[in-house]
Parts: sequence; C-alpha cells; structure tokens
Amino acid sequence: MHKYNLKYPYTMPGGARLETVEIRRLTRGDIRKAHHYAKDDDVGQESFLLAAMVGVVPEDLDPMDIADSKALVEFFRNMVESKGDATSD
Repeated sequence: MHKYNLKYPYTMPGGARLETVEIRRLTRGDIRKAHHYAKDDDVGQESFLLAAMVGVVPEDLDPMDIADSKALVEFFRNMVESKGDATSD
C-alpha cells in the first residue's frame, strides 16, 4: 500500500481529520460495487471507487480539495493503465 499526504487536510463529516490516506489497489469486485452504488452516474461511480481506494465512504470525499482529488484520480488512472502504483506527495 502507498500513502498520499493531502495537500489540504480536512475534517470529514463524521468528525475525523483526514491528513494522509493509504491507497490500495482496486479489484473487479470494487467496480461491480461501484456500478451497483451508482448505476448510471459516472461521477458517483468515480467517487465510490476513489473512496474504496483510500478506505473511506464516498461522502467523506465531498470536502476534499480539488487538488488532492486530482492527485487521487491520476493515481487511479495510472493504476488502471498499469503504469505502476507509485504516487507523489
């Protein structure tokens, strides 16, 4: 697993502070669950997959700064394209 230090840490809706996330590789099961979570909603599926990748629920990503979101999306795309699984902090 890799870690990513958020550039803009925040407090999640449940009250926990999110400063660092551990990133895990996703599986086909995660894709199936994302489709079930948000059938015809690409943004909803992306949120579900990013949340699964970092171990939170999709709603916990809502306050995330767009710069950190972009970094996680790039990591996700690299993972899908088999470009390795390293990310920068």
